Amino acid sequence: MIYASYSLNDIVDNKNFGRLARKGMRSIWKASYDILDANDQPKFKVQEDSAWVRFWDSFVGELPIIGMFTGYFLNPSYTVTGIDGKAYFKLKKMPSFFGRRFQLDRLIDIDDEEESLVILSLLMMTLLERARG
Repeated sequence: MIYASYSLNDIVDNKNFGRLARKGMRSIWKASYDILDANDQPKFKVQEDSAWVRFWDSFVGELPIIGMFTGYFLNPSYTVTGIDGKAYFKLKKMPSFFGRRFQLDRLIDIDDEEESLVILSLLMMTLLERARG
């Protein structure tokens, strides 16, 4: 399987938080990422909740005038699950015309180091998905 991997490092303290790995072919239809800790052990998985939102956003977004309003009604959401299958976080894009606002909800408490890893991974994933469209 083809992976694209992104390291999450603190260059000031020379600390490695872990990596965000994008699943190759599986991510074409529906975004799917693995969050790995500093020892390259899988800790969490990020998965787009609906592939249809991506499909309609790319299809309708190309239409003149109508495509400008997709930010109001086509808003992706992502769920972060642990390797145990429990949902830990939910990231949702909020309706907006110009800006890109997201809401992150914590569903289950986790320790601070794992929370930092998840938040950094979600920031990276958001930038990557924005570049994809």
